[in-house]
Order: sequence, then structure tokens, then C-alpha cells
Amino acid sequence: MKVLSSGTNLQDIVIDTATTVTKTATNIINIDNNTLLQELFCEACSTLYNDILNAIDHQTVIKESDILRRRMEIIEQGTELSDALPQLSNLITSKLGTINRAMEHLKLNRRSSVVNAENIAKEECEPTAISELRKWLQVMSEKLSVMEAKFRKVTLVRKELDRLAADQQ
Repeated sequence: MKVLSSGTNLQDIVIDTATTVTKTATNIINIDNNTLLQELFCEACSTLYNDILNAIDHQTVIKESDILRRRMEIIEQGTELSDALPQLSNLITSKLGTINRAMEHLKLNRRSSVVNAENIAKEECEPTAISELRKWLQVMSEKLSVMEAKFRKVTLVRKELDRLAADQQ
């Protein structure tokens, strides 16, 4: 806190305070944007990974070119995100490695698959236990995401109420 001296102008203090507030707000916005970019990247990786696993489990016909295109987009996003936020490079490398392993598994599965049309139809009609478990995990993941969002809101409201209570005392 600045103490007014004979040479200090109140207007200078106001300008200094406004500058500090602006810098703080900019930092908060940058942190929020970085978190949002990280979450979007992780979501894109998870979606592609789940699509690849579903293609493996269900023997569904998904154009490999579509998956490769999406993979290349994610790699580009990962590179940009890693350049912008070097602290996330380990996370990005891990996510991309997981996607690459799943892609290799899909390619091997498609190459070695010598299943006739009857077996494919039978597998599509009778989902395996693994695919059912994966579906259940996806549903639970979505429910957890909703619960996390609600928890964040409650936490923010709680902090605001605590702050107001402290102000009132």
C-alpha cells in the first residue's frame, strides 16, 4: 500500500492500481485459456481413442483416412500446445503415444482379420463383454464430468459465501 507523500499524486495511485488490476485480469484470462486449450486437446484425444477402440471392438467400417486425418490434426494441435505451454509436453506426448499405439493395434487387427460376413454380423448383434464394459465406463465418465462441474460451481459459491461472511464480520 502506498502512503501519500507530498509529491505523490492521487491520480498516479489510481493509474497504478488500474494497471495492476488490468495485468491481474490478463493473467487470469491467460490461465483460463490455457486450461481450456488443455481440456479441449485432452477431449479430442479421448474421442479419437474411443473411436479407434470402438472400431477395433465392433469391427466397424470406419475410413482409415478419416482416423488418420483426425490423428494428424491432433498431432498439430499437440505441437502448437506444447510450444505454447512447455509444461504440458509430457501430457501431450503421453496422449499422442496412446493414440499411436491404438492406431497400430487397429492396423494389426484389420490386417490379421480373416472373418467372413456371418461372423461380422454375429459380433455386431452380440456385443462382447469388453465393449459393454467400455460403454459403461464411457457413461460413468460422462456422469463424473457432470458431477465435477456441479462440484466446481458449489465450491465457487461456497468461496463467495465465505468471502461475504468475512466481509460482514
